[in-house]
Amino acid sequence: MNKVLILIAVLAVSSCSHKPIKFEQKPSVVVEPVKEPIENAKFKFLPSSLATIDDAITVTKIEEKVNEAVNGECFKNEMLKPGLKLNETKDSPQIVYSKIKSAQIEAVISYYSQRFTSAVAYAEKGIFYFNRRMIGGWSICDFASTALHESTHLSPLNYSHAFKNYKGREMTVPYYMNQIMEKCCK
Repeated sequence: MNKVLILIAVLAVSSCSHKPIKFEQKPSVVVEPVKEPIENAKFKFLPSSLATIDDAITVTKIEEKVNEAVNGECFKNEMLKPGLKLNETKDSPQIVYSKIKSAQIEAVISYYSQRFTSAVAYAEKGIFYFNRRMIGGWSICDFASTALHESTHLSPLNYSHAFKNYKGREMTVPYYMNQIMEKCCK
């Protein structure tokens, strides 16, 4: 490096041009700090653009309850209890727990009214549709349970269950979230 600077200085002095040489300092490489692993799940729910004020308030409370439950000790105990076997997934309960704990899920909550369906809610392209005809009298924990269930269908979690009811469906990841929320949502 020093030899290069000396050579440049000699050339500058011996050249016809006696303009001062400017040494430009190149920017150093910016090193991004290592991101710490996410310790708490973060579920973000937004009201649809057609939401009423009451709907928007409910969505805020749903978000609080889901995050409070998933990041609590009760959820951890239910997910990591000995002998737990979940259906329709190759992931162990420990892996499912880890995925949910590191999840960053964002979804819009909307409502629809359909008379001839037994569906309480469904997820489609990051929107959860709650059936107004099925949710009358629900508590915030009932809404939070359904929101967490529907969240497990979204990327990066991507858990599923068969459409038809069958013995064992309650132990799929989405339906097990409902069971956990019954115990853990306060």
